[in-house]
Amino acid sequence: MDRRALVTAVEVYGELGWSGFTFGKVAERARVGKSSLYRRWPTKGDLLLAALNEVDAFYAEAHSDVAELPFLERVHRIVRHRLRSYFAPAGIAVIRLNLEHLTDPAEMGQIWVQSVGRAVRRTRALLNEGIVRGDLIAATSVVQLGDALEGGMTMHALATPTSLRPLAVERLDEYATEFVERTLGPWLTPRATGGRVWSPEAGALVEPPTSG
Repeated sequence: MDRRALVTAVEVYGELGWSGFTFGKVAERARVGKSSLYRRWPTKGDLLLAALNEVDAFYAEAHSDVAELPFLERVHRIVRHRLRSYFAPAGIAVIRLNLEHLTDPAEMGQIWVQSVGRAVRRTRALLNEGIVRGDLIAATSVVQLGDALEGGMTMHALATPTSLRPLAVERLDEYATEFVERTLGPWLTPRATGGRVWSPEAGALVEPPTSG
């Protein structure tokens, strides 16, 4: 029952936002008693936080699953994973919370910090690790590059028209590869790229020219 209620809560919040998010709507759609929800989660803030932490666990799993891979492959896999989630109901809820915690910080701010905000911090931690290990050049701005990744993923989901969403989902792996390389390309070191270099003309990582 808990799992069904949490999945439904994410869907309801994603569709209706905080003002439309109620125990009654979640209970009706999840086919559970409203009193059962109240006993488990005393306030709707408790319910939404628990539901979003299920989403955050999904993101955290992506990071832990690829922890031993080379840096660039880790970023590729995490971005593919995140993009797929952004085109699902859970992703819509995450995007909505990213907006609503700014317009209603007193009510929504702590929910964001304790749930979705963790994904942002993990992205920055991954980039910091890339600098320390020599996969990103020392001059890389973790905040700016992290914002470029997070913002790019969010905007791709937001800017894709409804009619094109099935095609976008079908092509997400290809899009994610291009997006990561074009966003990170100028900041990557040969260690991260296996010797390839960033070409502004090609907008891609390419093999270095041979001498002679």
